[in-house]
Amino acid sequence: MNRATLLGRLGSDPETRQTKAGDVVRFRLATNDRRKDARTGDWVEATEWHTVTCFGKLAETVARFYSKGRSVCVEGKIRTSEYTNKQGEQRRATEIVADRVHFVGSRDSADSGQARHDSRQPAQDARPMSDIPF
Repeated sequence: MNRATLLGRLGSDPETRQTKAGDVVRFRLATNDRRKDARTGDWVEATEWHTVTCFGKLAETVARFYSKGRSVCVEGKIRTSEYTNKQGEQRRATEIVADRVHFVGSRDSADSGQARHDSRQPAQDARPMSDIPF
């Protein structure tokens, strides 16, 4: 089963591109991990950056309501693609293709309205959500 669930913060505002098939939105998501340093025994935090891609109605919702710094939960599939860069070198890129994105909490008191969207449901189903099921 190819399934990923990430809980983190948007590192940038979502970037939208229009294609013949519809909107495509990408954003960077920062997740944190805390572990003990093997040498010192101190706890250290490490940030991992993920590229998240959304399509269709989900892309429209993310572009409209989500912004840098927001805490979100992303659910989707891991996809790795290969490409050749400008120097002619083979590269690999791994991304999360989201099918669900949820707000988690609010960034400040002005952000009391929350949105949720599932690409498997119509866009008008975006409604306030008070908690995230885990």
